[in-house]
Amino acid sequence: MRPGSLSTKLNVHLRETELVGKIVREFGQWHDVPEQTVFLVKLSLDELVTNIVVHSAGQIPCVREIVLRLTTNQHELWAEVEDDGCAFNPLDLPIPDVAAPLQERSPGGSAFTSSAA
Repeated sequence: MRPGSLSTKLNVHLRETELVGKIVREFGQWHDVPEQTVFLVKLSLDELVTNIVVHSAGQIPCVREIVLRLTTNQHELWAEVEDDGCAFNPLDLPIPDVAAPLQERSPGGSAFTSSAA
């Protein structure tokens, strides 16, 4: 890999995940990042940006921008995502009941259980 870095600001909208994919692909090509690494970074960043957009809706203050940074040296690639929204700590959520029947669990990996039967 060739050393380099990139920093860009994204809008808080789901269509930005397509832009993230393009940015990562092009950055990977410019810096000779292995395809498997590009794929994994794109997948991870897609999930992060999607979570920021979806879960920040209705928050006060709302997220106004997302910053994406990519940096590489000869052996490593770093990806950093930053937003200006409210902090989220998954450890503050209740522990999920993994023994509960599926119909009582919330979809999407949420730790909250559904009260509707």
